[in-house]
Amino acid sequence: MSQEQHQTDVPPVNTPVWSDNDSCPEESGKKEGRQFWSEEENLRLVSAWLKHSTDPIVGVDRRGDRYWKDVAAEYNLTTPKDRRKTGAQLKNHWTKTIPLITIFNACYEKEKREHASGESDDQVMKRAWISDEKEKREHATYLRKPTTEDIQRLLHIGEARGFPGMLGSVDCMHWQWRNCPVAWKGQYTRGDQCGPTVMLEAVASHDLWIWHAFFGVAGSNNDINVLNRSPLFTDVVQGRAPEVHFTVNGNEYNMGYYLADGIYPEWATFVKTIHLPQCGKDKLFAEHQEGARKDVERAFGVLQARFAIQRSPARMWQVRSLAEIIYACIILHNMIVEDERDSFRVRYDDNYEHEYHESSSSAPLLYGHGPIHGFARALEIQEGIRDRDMHRRLKADLIEHIFQRFGGAQA
Repeated sequence: MSQEQHQTDVPPVNTPVWSDNDSCPEESGKKEGRQFWSEEENLRLVSAWLKHSTDPIVGVDRRGDRYWKDVAAEYNLTTPKDRRKTGAQLKNHWTKTIPLITIFNACYEKEKREHASGESDDQVMKRAWISDEKEKREHATYLRKPTTEDIQRLLHIGEARGFPGMLGSVDCMHWQWRNCPVAWKGQYTRGDQCGPTVMLEAVASHDLWIWHAFFGVAGSNNDINVLNRSPLFTDVVQGRAPEVHFTVNGNEYNMGYYLADGIYPEWATFVKTIHLPQCGKDKLFAEHQEGARKDVERAFGVLQARFAIQRSPARMWQVRSLAEIIYACIILHNMIVEDERDSFRVRYDDNYEHEYHESSSSAPLLYGHGPIHGFARALEIQEGIRDRDMHRRLKADLIEHIFQRFGGAQA
């Protein structure tokens, strides 16, 4: 088919640079001989699946293991010996790729309904591929990690609010799950929630843009359990995240941080408030920290106000379906934030273009994307993230910095 020829000519996205028979560089200590799927192999799998799914004689009236054995036999007919797969391998890979196929199928059906007179099937297929690529670009644009320019802006806003090095605020939200299977209700229920829930961890900035979203942890967990499973610091540990350097109270730091509530651990990447502050410095710091930390709380509130499905208990039966819904709502929310960003005045952001220049009193900001760190370096960074002494030093410096900057009004 011409479409298949077109696909095989285009290199797949995120194609590994190492050979198929070699292991991934960062997984050199894992199982040897790990193979990665090429675009051509994906097409052969789809072709074998379609052939046995539309068989006019046998159809799909077969046991699961027998069905996938037949698919594997068809797949291996045109596959080199060193690249052949078992039925279990094909089934496992199929479950991972079926969501992408479903998205493309939706794009194809949409373009098919808008089929213009005189258009061939190849033209409809081409427009479907264009629509699918557009969907992927929108997903990558509106649900992504902050870029170098984004981080520079976030750091500038954080400096204006009294928190140099701040990248946003982090917290978790529960979404009630009405149709949770009975056997799972104990796992998804917590005493302070009304019934089973699924948790969402998010990071939001001052303009309510959600930069990080991690959904799917059972509601019986707390914020610390979610953090232990979250990929929030994965890019930092691997060396993929832009570097951040800033100065507070004369001391230099090389790792950004998030404002968090009291349940989060005392890590170097979190700044928490002071419970029961006694002196004026502590009271002023607690006031500013709690005010800035409400960004993520406001983002949760706006997200629920905009989408009624977020306010009501979820009626889906699978966590995967809930995740698709909540990620779609976050993407639409960020689209609205981008569209309305220029229609209102954001505090601390008025003179961003004029105030931020190389002669600023803050230390220069350095960014870069280096190679993935080795295992020893990753452990070192992980230890630095969890450094409690660094957390206390940073907090003490921020207390002094905020008092020097805003304490004159209370003197």
